Amino acid sequence: LIEQYKGFEVEGMVKVIGGRFKGEDGIVRRLKDGKICIRMYTYGTTFDEWLPPEELRPLTDLEIMRGLSGPTVPVNQDEFNESIGMPVNRNKFDGERAGGRGGDRDVRSSIRNAAGGAGEGRRMRRQDRTSRGEKGG
Repeated sequence: LIEQYKGFEVEGMVKVIGGRFKGEDGIVRRLKDGKICIRMYTYGTTFDEWLPPEELRPLTDLEIMRGLSGPTVPVNQDEFNESIGMPVNRNKFDGERAGGRGGDRDVRSSIRNAAGGAGEGRRMRRQDRTSRGEKGG
């Protein structure tokens, strides 16, 4: 029973080498029933996952030290995806790609207008609707 956990220790760092979390790093929390509980810190959240030892390998000291040094400047999601070889989402509606400032606002207003909302420059607050003489139903 202990043989299957050889090389793993509680609070040790591991790399997931198989399964749906392949490529993630984590910290060993528990060893139980032939599985290892790994705490992963990813995308701003923390979660625990039970994985078989075959899907894990302990990180070396050098890998741990490299992992502790992050990028020198902030990285956005597209830059991160590009760095790991994932396709970059080119259909974003942010201000930079939309060609102007307030890209999110433009997207919201275009969706609202397409759904029959207020026209350009018209606000839909209750006080605005009542001042125009509109009656709610």
